[in-house]
Amino acid sequence: MYLCTRPTSVLGLPLYIKNMCSSNSYQHYGALRSQPTIAVLGFVFTAVSLRRWRSSPHLPYPPGPKISWFGAGSLPKVAPWLTYCQPMLILNSARVTRDLLETQGSIFSSRAHFVMETEMMGWERGITGMPYEKRLQEHRTMLNKYMSPENAMQHHSLETLEARKLVRDLSKKTYFDNVGAKVHRIVTSVMMQIAYGHEILDETDRFATLAAKAVERVGAITLHGLYLVNFIPILKYIPSWLPGAQFKRDAKVWNREVKAMIDEPFERVKKLNEGSALSCVVTQELERPPSQDLEDKLSEPHEAMVKNVAGICYSGKFTFKLFATLEGWQAHL
Repeated sequence: MYLCTRPTSVLGLPLYIKNMCSSNSYQHYGALRSQPTIAVLGFVFTAVSLRRWRSSPHLPYPPGPKISWFGAGSLPKVAPWLTYCQPMLILNSARVTRDLLETQGSIFSSRAHFVMETEMMGWERGITGMPYEKRLQEHRTMLNKYMSPENAMQHHSLETLEARKLVRDLSKKTYFDNVGAKVHRIVTSVMMQIAYGHEILDETDRFATLAAKAVERVGAITLHGLYLVNFIPILKYIPSWLPGAQFKRDAKVWNREVKAMIDEPFERVKKLNEGSALSCVVTQELERPPSQDLEDKLSEPHEAMVKNVAGICYSGKFTFKLFATLEGWQAHL
């Protein structure tokens, strides 16, 4: 049985639809309807593409380095931080500046997130690797109790004592053989005594070596931007045994170095605190733990926060020393 309907096709021809018990004629009907649609879509796509091609300028690109496959190796070797036509936003109003940077500072004050340094190497425990949120504010509050301009005066006697030692040693003729290393040792000793009550006697000290090694790693990575995982974060999930995943194997080793730098001196002071440990950031915080109600409100346990703050006290000194002596950072600054 056939049913004659009104012309419904694009061509205006009558369509004959067979009873639903037969599917061949129904498939033919569907194909007949789809052909004009495909033709119209193809025409529209061709017309839009042709219009965009004609309207686009055909001027040559400005001179620059040749781009290899996938853009790899196209970074300049000299002054890579200089960019071509980088947009800038200038705040020329005190009211707008205060509104953006203070009132709404939580929106604009967070630092850039680097997967390799923070997540894989373990520097998320440092203040410089934390996003601008409650956890960062808690760490800064604890750090300011010892390192703010007002509270830093409590360390004046220690700094004076170490400065006199340095002047006495500089009066010796043989001391000028390696002045930089000697000054570095004095500054390191001051920060270690403030954080852990531990005096650095020479450059071979275990804790000083740990901090220097960990900071040197992250400094070199930050300067050169070596790892693709910072630009494609999903790469952190690939297995470490795959070819090309050397960065994961490196990060595993360097993560242990950062962990040792933060944990080892803290655990040493914690054990000594049961006996005769010198007064320092760690001992003062452990002797005055927060109440249970306040502990429950913290973003992480109080002891973990003390570890991180003490680690930043002396690793931050290494960061400044490293960036002040690296040739690349001197040119960058």
